[in-house]
Amino acid sequence: MKDTQDQLNLPYGDAFLFVDRVVAIRPSECIETEKRYSSTHPIVEAHFADGPKVVPGVILVEQICQTALLLGIRSGMFDTKSPPLLGEIKARFPTPAVADCVITSRVTMDTCIRRAVHFQGQAFRANAIVCSMSGLIVLGDGRSARSLVGDS
Repeated sequence: MKDTQDQLNLPYGDAFLFVDRVVAIRPSECIETEKRYSSTHPIVEAHFADGPKVVPGVILVEQICQTALLLGIRSGMFDTKSPPLLGEIKARFPTPAVADCVITSRVTMDTCIRRAVHFQGQAFRANAIVCSMSGLIVLGDGRSARSLVGDS
């Protein structure tokens, strides 16, 4: 079942929302979400116009980042009125995400340094990893991330 935009509380419109539902969450620790991709999704159709129907890697990264943002919002670390910025990412794509699938994202928040939160995430199609990444979220409102998730 798909969560509504209000339930997700992400600052995006439907066309740029890459989370359908929250599967599980432990605030300030980890979250698991899902997104269904059909082969007729406009982004999938346009990715390789005459080739395989594959979810673009940049969309998998965005799905993981939206999952991390959702964890931060649900944990009270981030405010939707002044969302944090993505400071950096590092991603790998070991297996293609062939469309007509559900992609599950799992994210954990790791260390905090001053106004930045490090996270790690993976996206799965069935049990195969299609994207593995780490990122740094920078708080844009001047609050110290250390006071929100503790010293590392």
